[in-house]
Amino acid sequence: MPQSIMKRTWRWVSDQFIQDVPEDSALCVFDCHKGQCTSKEWQTCERRLSNASGELMPADPDAAEK
Repeated sequence: MPQSIMKRTWRWVSDQFIQDVPEDSALCVFDCHKGQCTSKEWQTCERRLSNASGELMPADPDAAEK
């Protein structure tokens, strides 16, 4: 089997399992203690809206350099 067909097949298979997570949802998907939120909870989630400032990411971008 030519290598290009193998690459395309592998790309298709991996795309079925591996997908990018939208930036605004990444915190929820990978680092939230809640299993599932209602739509209203997600819209008003202070932790998500602040990007977990001070938890995973410094509140001040210059603070990371110090």
